[in-house]
Parts: sequence; C-alpha cells; structure tokens
Amino acid sequence: MSNWFKDRRQEFIAGTLRHFGQVRRADLIREFDITAAVASADIAAFLANNPPFVRYDVSAKAYVLEEPVSD
Repeated sequence: MSNWFKDRRQEFIAGTLRHFGQVRRADLIREFDITAAVASADIAAFLANNPPFVRYDVSAKAYVLEEPVSD
C-alpha cells in the first residue's frame, strides 16, 4: 500500500490525540475502512516515532495523551 495512505493515518492519529486526547483502533477502522491488524500496526508505528506522552488506558481501551510532567 502507498506511503501516502500510511501518512494520512499517522496524521489522523496525531490529530485525534490533539483534539480529543485519545484515539482507539476503532477510530482508525471506521475512518479508513482498514482491518484491526492494520490499525494496530499504525498505532504501534506512531508510538515508536513520537514522544512518550501517550499511554494505553486499559479501562477506556484507548491510547490517551498525557500532559508532560513539569518540575
């Protein structure tokens, strides 16, 4: 598949985190009509290439944006 599609999904993940503070695999599946495996791979790639301020919230079943800790 084209890198253009992967890039759009990465942008979607970043934008959804900024706007809503969380993103789920289901968001990607619904928005791009992709499989759960592709959505998982996209999220894993995003987490590998971006700041560590995202954690998985088990109870919400979502990746949640956390505020960086200030001293």
